[in-house]
Amino acid sequence: LQGVKLSLFDIRNPNKPTEIHKVTVGTRGTSSPANRNHHAFTSLSMRGTSTTRIAIPISVVEESDQYKRKDGLHRFEVDRAKRRIKHLGAMKPLNGGNSWWSWDSQDRSIIIGNKLYYYHNGHFWQGVW
Repeated sequence: LQGVKLSLFDIRNPNKPTEIHKVTVGTRGTSSPANRNHHAFTSLSMRGTSTTRIAIPISVVEESDQYKRKDGLHRFEVDRAKRRIKHLGAMKPLNGGNSWWSWDSQDRSIIIGNKLYYYHNGHFWQGVW
């Protein structure tokens, strides 16, 4: 893997889906619990707009040491009208979010309007979208 990739597909022809936009976070060794568990993926379509908000916990490797990671809840917005994905950065736990690599992460998130809640390592964090 060369990072965590979020792609937007045009599925007007279901027999030939086409990738129309993508965003990649991190480098080799970057991982997300969403790779293994769909409950780690959170989305909310914003009423009255063409925007869908997406939150995904990602453990980012930015350097050559893949055992040194920076955990965070990464925020994305999909503009359905423009057919684009925008990475808005991450909500990071107060402890810095540094962790050792783990396959059993139970990170979760909740989006309620402009509020964002992140469950990480047994603690809840709250922030504004």
